[in-house]
Amino acid sequence: MNVRRRTSLQTVTDQVAGLHSPALPSGQVLNLRQRSESPVVVVHAVGEVTDALYSFLRAASDLGSAGPQAQTIVMMDRAPGDTTERVFHPAVKVVRISRQGGPVLSWLRWMAAVRRELHQQEASAVHLHGYTPTLLAAAALRSSTEGLRWYYSPHGSRLLKGATPVQRWARTLLAPLLRSVRFHPVAHSSLDAQRVGRLTTQPIGLVENWVDPAYFQAETTESEHPLVVAGVHHDRRGCVERFTQLAILMAGLRSGLRFRWVDAVDTDSTVRLRAAGVAQAGASDALARAQAMSDAWIFIAPTDAHGSALHVQEAMAMGKTCVVIDTPQHRTLIKDGETGLLCATEDDLFISVGLLIDAPLLRQRIGAAARQAAQQRFSSAAFKASLQKVYQDESDLG
Repeated sequence: MNVRRRTSLQTVTDQVAGLHSPALPSGQVLNLRQRSESPVVVVHAVGEVTDALYSFLRAASDLGSAGPQAQTIVMMDRAPGDTTERVFHPAVKVVRISRQGGPVLSWLRWMAAVRRELHQQEASAVHLHGYTPTLLAAAALRSSTEGLRWYYSPHGSRLLKGATPVQRWARTLLAPLLRSVRFHPVAHSSLDAQRVGRLTTQPIGLVENWVDPAYFQAETTESEHPLVVAGVHHDRRGCVERFTQLAILMAGLRSGLRFRWVDAVDTDSTVRLRAAGVAQAGASDALARAQAMSDAWIFIAPTDAHGSALHVQEAMAMGKTCVVIDTPQHRTLIKDGETGLLCATEDDLFISVGLLIDAPLLRQRIGAAARQAAQQRFSSAAFKASLQKVYQDESDLG
């Protein structure tokens, strides 16, 4: 079954590449810039744009103004109902693919656009973001891109960590690509690096996700009464449910304790938060989120929801004491007892919050250490230096 599925996928993508790519003379490969030339031209091939991925692309696009990388981004347009603006550096070319006609036609247009941009920009590298873009681009371009360097970033893809038959099959398709000498994995967390490392023996570049400068620059002063905040960029319902349960328990045992949810939520979650007495900031951008967290005493992450790590990074950048459930994802960010607290259970999380409320000096010490660690690891300067090193090192090797 796996062999038939893979053959079918390759057949479809081969047909798509032939029908929807720019016409080239027989036997001619795409006119790609030689590796030794400067500047390096990178085409980012992107499907759905999450907050974490947008954060990466936005920082990467700034390199287009500083060199030596020139950037082009091919991405799916916003989904219906999504009002979030995705703004990039004006020096970067952004190609937005229409969703009209459904997902199949959208991906056909996307594949054609990636191939076209590689040809027109005389690109020297393509950076593939996520699982589906990687498979489609690799199948469509593999026979006509001599000299092209390939970079792959999973961005926390569930397909790398799950154990379902579909997820195992997906890794089976991906592994041969990652073992190719032409593919250069680039992880954005040490956890992603570990997962990709199981599929390849290639060196893995680490470029940790950056935190918007708004969090580092925000003025923070603890509110008069204890305030515990939480938020998550994705999978919000599960985190909202857990947070409201904790809020009800804590409020019942300690008077004067207040709670706030930072991010925008759907109607059902709004009702749940209101019923639990949790204030809602409804923030939808970095500046608003930073303002919503500025007077917090403690930030908690009660789940390992996809996207929770980015909020932990943001809270660390603001010097907030983070109390998080102990998971592999959070363990890559928090050094227990130094830059935050890792809790094995919800009871531990509950107790830790209570202890921190009564220990202002401990909150200050942990918050200051968290902010320093965030500055070293998650600042835009650290991000750009790491990414430029990955691209430049591979260029030098070429």
